[in-house]
Amino acid sequence: MNRKTIARALLVIGAVGTAWMLSRDWPHEQPIVIRLDDRAGQTERLAVRIVSPNGDTLRETRFQYAKGAAPRAVDVRPSLANGSYAVEVEVESNGSVQTRTHHVTLQGSRVTIYTSR
Repeated sequence: MNRKTIARALLVIGAVGTAWMLSRDWPHEQPIVIRLDDRAGQTERLAVRIVSPNGDTLRETRFQYAKGAAPRAVDVRPSLANGSYAVEVEVESNGSVQTRTHHVTLQGSRVTIYTSR
């Protein structure tokens, strides 16, 4: 092998390594499961807000259900970079609204949030 070939190979390896390192910070689908479980039968509305560490709302999703029609588990798949976030879950049932904030670290694998805890 000559020096030119070795230099090209090192350049390609460096570029691939750099792209791989940076790609961890790029937004990608982050699966979050909201578990309503026994509350599903009474849930009429569900709102999920993803909040950054500095307090900015990054994503918000709302669901409206007929009484008794809400699923026990709701999938939310925001496109976000890996990192720490607050997930605000607002559940409306029987005329009352309950909001809870859950602190999560998203890393591309499924995160489950229980509304009863």
